[in-house]
Amino acid sequence: MNTVIIVLGGYLVFIFLIIFILNHMTKGLVSAFLRVKTSGGKRVLAVCHDVTETYFKSAKVMGKELKVKPRDGKIHIFGKLSKGVFHRYMGVNGVDLNIADGTIIDKDFKHQTSYDLTNQDDAVNRALQLPRLGDPAEKIKVTLLIAIIIGILIVGYLVIKQPDVIAEKVVKGVISYMESKSVGSI
Repeated sequence: MNTVIIVLGGYLVFIFLIIFILNHMTKGLVSAFLRVKTSGGKRVLAVCHDVTETYFKSAKVMGKELKVKPRDGKIHIFGKLSKGVFHRYMGVNGVDLNIADGTIIDKDFKHQTSYDLTNQDDAVNRALQLPRLGDPAEKIKVTLLIAIIIGILIVGYLVIKQPDVIAEKVVKGVISYMESKSVGSI
């Protein structure tokens, strides 16, 4: 029984090693194909044409949008899908994508005018998060507030570092103030 488990384990390791090597040699076709084949029609095989290479990924179809995560790690959403962009690869539906331009390539290898919704959304978010050019009165208020805080910090530092000198000046000031009030009121 022990040798049977060892032999089966060896066969499994050999099979997974062969699948891993085939997946690497075909630039991800094996794993993407298996994922699309087992999805039951929810996914399509995406042939991603990048600037320097072509590789395969599985993409999820959501209505008239296509969601794919290529090798750059960001999720790209392509809109405006039509029936003419899909073809059959080895028994599964597939679509050609130009990742560099963010377009879908149809059957005649003409680029469709599609846009990448994720990049478009990033541009909108950057525009919304631009720093606002504030009101000059608001800038003056902030500057005065900072100056007051720095003044309080300097006075606090002087009180902590030289309490005897400051206390003596305060007492002399209070005494002279009281003497001036008492002399004038008599």
